[in-house]
Amino acid sequence: MIISNADLKFARDTLRSFLDAVALCRAVSEFSGNGHYFLTVVRGNAFDIAVISWCILFGSDHTENQRLHWKNMFDPDFFRKGMLEAVGCSFDEWKEYRTLVVDYRNELAAHRDLNPATRFNPNFDLALLAANFYHQRLGDRFENEVGKKFENITFLEEFERRREAFAADLKAHF
Repeated sequence: MIISNADLKFARDTLRSFLDAVALCRAVSEFSGNGHYFLTVVRGNAFDIAVISWCILFGSDHTENQRLHWKNMFDPDFFRKGMLEAVGCSFDEWKEYRTLVVDYRNELAAHRDLNPATRFNPNFDLALLAANFYHQRLGDRFENEVGKKFENITFLEEFERRREAFAADLKAHF
């Protein structure tokens, strides 16, 4: 599959959407004044956006419908091996985690199942590590194909900066 510069940009934008949504979720969850209904709605919506964004990159790998999925953007064998090392889990553990996130998307976020089997919200720790690995590989590909480097900050450092900024905004306004 030929990957265009637009695909590289859309992949980066999707990573940023995921990063912002998880950072916002965590900042709202950590905020001591989170009894506000407004913040409950914000957190729920950000959670759903995080799941949907992550699933664009790690959910369905249908080539025509999901060009940004890692199997369509990178060498699948190389990426899978590196990602599993980066997240620190086995293939079976990864499959179980991915299924949990995809089921949440399918039953509660992108679609509304009236009798969902999903009972727990996924934790984003593994998702962040997988997204960090995707970001690193995307940066390599971007540099090779476009001739430019990503900024000199890691995905996880940017995540922490955004979480702190959201937390400061919450403290200032609530």
